Amino acid sequence: MVAHRRRISILALLLALTAAASFLLISNTNSSLDNNSVPDLDRQRRIYADKTLARFFDPKSVTPRNSNPIHVHDPVNHDSSVVRKNCQVIYVLGVEGSIHHGFMPVIKSLAEQQVDPITGTPYQVVKGHDALRAAIFGSKHNTDVPMNDPHLVQSTLDQICPSPHESWKHHVIIEGNSFPSGGADNEKLDFRVRRQWDWIDMTTNEIASSESALNHPTNLHQFYDAYGPYVDIKFIVLHRPYVETIASHLGFDRGPEGHSNVISGFMILLSQFLMGHMYSGPAVDAEDDTNNIGGAPLWTIVCADKLSLKQYDTQKKLDGAREHVLGYLANFLGWPQRSCPRCFDKWKESNKASVEERMNTKTANTLWEHAKALEGVWPPRRREDDLLEQQCRM
Repeated sequence: MVAHRRRISILALLLALTAAASFLLISNTNSSLDNNSVPDLDRQRRIYADKTLARFFDPKSVTPRNSNPIHVHDPVNHDSSVVRKNCQVIYVLGVEGSIHHGFMPVIKSLAEQQVDPITGTPYQVVKGHDALRAAIFGSKHNTDVPMNDPHLVQSTLDQICPSPHESWKHHVIIEGNSFPSGGADNEKLDFRVRRQWDWIDMTTNEIASSESALNHPTNLHQFYDAYGPYVDIKFIVLHRPYVETIASHLGFDRGPEGHSNVISGFMILLSQFLMGHMYSGPAVDAEDDTNNIGGAPLWTIVCADKLSLKQYDTQKKLDGAREHVLGYLANFLGWPQRSCPRCFDKWKESNKASVEERMNTKTANTLWEHAKALEGVWPPRRREDDLLEQQCRM
């Protein structure tokens, strides 16, 4: 009982001493503040503020450093922030007129042949996933949302990819809007940035560096930077001989010469992206090839004309060339099934008149001059693409 009373007395004494010390401190501080000049007063306030802020994790927070962190609810499913090894996005990349409509069914058929060799589960293949298209090209609901908005990215991944825990599932999403796409006056298109009429009056380099062209139909740099950390992205570059490419849309951009000018600008734009993204990983200096080595090749090229019967004198040679290309693509994409006997069932040979018959000699010569100006820029080349069928002609 005596010991208990003694402890109470000691506690009371300590409280009294603390109160007295606080009173003296406040009195001295007030006296000091009264006697100091305004600059000194400001300096003391700053010192006090610095000491106060130092107690917290962040100046804008109220969480002390020695407290347990407070987890604020985030509506984003953070499962989607995990790398999804079972989700692959393939972008068939090319300018307008590169025969996307002919090649897309081929790569889709090859993807549909794939089966997981361990579980026997077929790959789930989607050509043109609505959620991904809305996210990277734009839609009526998110035209003002930046493509690289973190919430938009994670929401899109949740819709297009299986859970990272479902390792037996493989999703393949194939996309392929051409560069450029659609008409300048087509109000039905929901692109964030539409085709522009003023490209016709620009130089090719001005087009390639313009903000509008860099963001039409999508910004490739933002797309890869936003989605590349989470899913396996691969680009298949589709090339068709230049004059044939232009001749496929002679009425676009006020005629062949205007269209050629626009297409040349986009070839430069695409080449700049590809040369800066040779391998998976962060972008590097396109002129310093030694810095590119590290990850797996990010893109490969397909010469569209090498898939056509017009290039061969026998069906056997055509079939052999197609088999080489499909096997190379499957290996590039990391797919187990290399052969696809019916992948070209929907391929249709062009029955249009020759280029010479569709335009006069003067126009054809102008287009050839445009093509020569792109030598060394397009088609893009890489040392890994060593198949005979990958040696594209301009």
